[in-house]
Amino acid sequence: MTHTISRMYANKADADAAVEDLAEHGFVGEEEVFVVGAPEAAAGASDTGNQPILDDIVDLIVLGYVVKHHAVEHAKKVAEGGVLVTVHAPFGSAFKATVILDRHHPISSGVDGPVYPRLVYDEATPLSSALHLPVLSSDPTPFSNFWNLATLLPFSTESLSAWLRYPMLFNSAAPLSSALSMGVLSDDVTPASSAFGMPVLMDSNASFSASLGLPFGNGSWLLSPMPARAPGPNRTPLSGLFSIPVLSDEGAPASAAVGLPVLIENGESLSASVGLPVLIDNAASLSSKFKLPLLI
Repeated sequence: MTHTISRMYANKADADAAVEDLAEHGFVGEEEVFVVGAPEAAAGASDTGNQPILDDIVDLIVLGYVVKHHAVEHAKKVAEGGVLVTVHAPFGSAFKATVILDRHHPISSGVDGPVYPRLVYDEATPLSSALHLPVLSSDPTPFSNFWNLATLLPFSTESLSAWLRYPMLFNSAAPLSSALSMGVLSDDVTPASSAFGMPVLMDSNASFSASLGLPFGNGSWLLSPMPARAPGPNRTPLSGLFSIPVLSDEGAPASAAVGLPVLIENGESLSASVGLPVLIDNAASLSSKFKLPLLI
C-alpha cells in the first residue's frame, strides 16, 4: 500500500535537488519516484493550445499512476517548463516524503492536494479524538430533539438531587419516608402476621427439629474434644465422630414409619439372603491386605 504525492517545480534544478534528497532518504527507483519534464518541442504548447503535445505529456504523467484529470492540469504547467515529481511513498512514510518535497521550493500545479483537518484531543470524546473521527452529534439531548419532545429536566450539569434540592446521599435507613415526613410502613419483624392478627408459624430457634421431636445441637460440638469411642461396631460413624446425637435409633426408620416389613430381618447380607456367594468374606480384607488401619 502506497500514498501518491506529487509536487511541481519551476525548473529542473529544483526537481533534481528534490530527487537527490529523496534518494538519500530511501526513496529510489521509478517504482517510488517518477519525474516528468517538458520535451523541447513542448515549449509554449500550453499558450498556443497545441493539444497533441499536451496529450503526450498527459500520457507520460499517467504512467506515474496519477489520475487522468489531475494529469491534465499538471501537463499545462509541464508544457510551460515545469517539472513534476511524483513519489509513491510506502505505508508509514508519506509524511517524510512530503517534508522532503516541500523543502525544495515547489510551485502550484493547479491541483489542490487533500486537506486534512487538525483535530484537537477532547477528553469528552476520547475514542473519536484518538481515531481522528468527528463525533456523531454534539447535542446533549438528541433523542428528545429528534422527536421534538420536552426533556424531563432543563439541561444542565446539575443532578436530579440538586434540581430537587435534595442532598446526594442519605444517612437515613428510610430516605423516602424521611424526605416526605412519613412514618415507615412497619418496624415489626413479622409484619404480615401482625397485620392479619395471626400467630407466627413457629417461634422456636430450632423449629423444624422441635416440630418433629428431634434433638438439635447448638454447634458447641465443633469445638469440643472428641470423646473416646466405645469398643465394638460403630453403626453411626459420622455422628459418633463429631459427637452429634442421631436422629433415630431405629434400624429401618422408613419401613417402620409407613408400617412396611424390612427385606432382611436377621442382619445377614443381601447376598446371603438370596443365596449368592460374596466376593470377600473378611470385612476388613482390603485394609488387612495392605496393612492399613481401619477408619471406623
